[in-house]
Amino acid sequence: MERLRLDEEYNQAKSKWLQETRIDSVVDEEAIAKLVSNWTGIPVSRMLEGEAEKLLQMEERIHE
Repeated sequence: MERLRLDEEYNQAKSKWLQETRIDSVVDEEAIAKLVSNWTGIPVSRMLEGEAEKLLQMEERIHE
Protein backbone atom coordinates (compact mmCIF):
# COMPACT_ATOMS: atom_id res chain seq x y z
CA MET A 1 0.00 0.00 0.00
CA GLU A 2 2.78 2.44 0.91
CA ARG A 3 4.48 1.78 -2.43
CA LEU A 4 1.28 2.60 -4.36
CA ARG A 5 0.78 5.80 -2.42
CA LEU A 6 4.37 6.88 -3.04
CA ASP A 7 4.08 6.06 -6.75
CA GLU A 8 0.92 8.14 -7.02
CA GLU A 9 2.49 11.02 -5.10
CA TYR A 10 5.55 10.88 -7.35
CA ASN A 11 3.44 10.86 -10.53
CA GLN A 12 1.40 13.84 -9.34
CA ALA A 13 4.51 15.81 -8.45
CA LYS A 14 6.14 14.94 -11.78
CA SER A 15 3.04 16.01 -13.73
CA LYS A 16 2.89 19.30 -11.86
CA TRP A 17 6.59 19.93 -12.49
CA LEU A 18 6.29 19.17 -16.21
CA GLN A 19 3.38 21.59 -16.53
CA GLU A 20 5.08 24.40 -14.62
CA THR A 21 8.60 24.00 -15.94
CA ARG A 22 9.43 25.35 -19.34
CA ILE A 23 12.79 24.31 -20.69
CA ASP A 24 14.07 26.07 -23.80
CA SER A 25 15.15 23.63 -26.45
CA VAL A 26 17.60 26.16 -27.87
CA VAL A 27 20.47 27.49 -25.80
CA ASP A 28 21.91 30.70 -27.17
CA GLU A 29 25.07 32.65 -26.44
CA GLU A 30 23.33 34.96 -23.99
CA ALA A 31 21.93 32.07 -21.92
CA ILE A 32 25.38 30.49 -21.70
CA ALA A 33 26.95 33.82 -20.75
CA LYS A 34 24.41 34.31 -17.94
CA LEU A 35 25.04 30.81 -16.61
CA VAL A 36 28.81 31.21 -16.66
CA SER A 37 28.40 34.65 -15.10
CA ASN A 38 26.45 33.12 -12.22
CA TRP A 39 29.12 30.47 -11.71
CA THR A 40 32.15 32.75 -11.95
CA GLY A 41 30.85 36.10 -10.75
CA ILE A 42 32.16 37.77 -13.94
CA PRO A 43 29.56 40.23 -15.28
CA VAL A 44 27.86 39.20 -18.51
CA SER A 45 28.80 42.49 -20.13
CA ARG A 46 32.48 41.59 -19.91
CA MET A 47 31.91 38.16 -21.42
CA LEU A 48 30.04 39.54 -24.40
CA GLU A 49 32.70 42.08 -25.32
CA GLY A 50 32.86 40.52 -28.76
CA GLU A 51 29.34 41.78 -29.40
CA ALA A 52 30.30 45.33 -28.44
CA GLU A 53 33.29 45.16 -30.78
CA LYS A 54 31.04 44.04 -33.63
CA LEU A 55 28.73 47.00 -33.02
CA LEU A 56 31.65 49.43 -33.08
CA GLN A 57 32.70 48.10 -36.49
CA MET A 58 29.17 47.94 -37.90
CA GLU A 59 29.46 51.12 -39.97
CA GLU A 60 32.62 49.85 -41.66
CA ARG A 61 30.92 46.55 -42.46
CA ILE A 62 27.86 48.31 -43.92
CA HIS A 63 30.02 50.29 -46.35
CA GLU A 64 31.91 47.22 -47.58
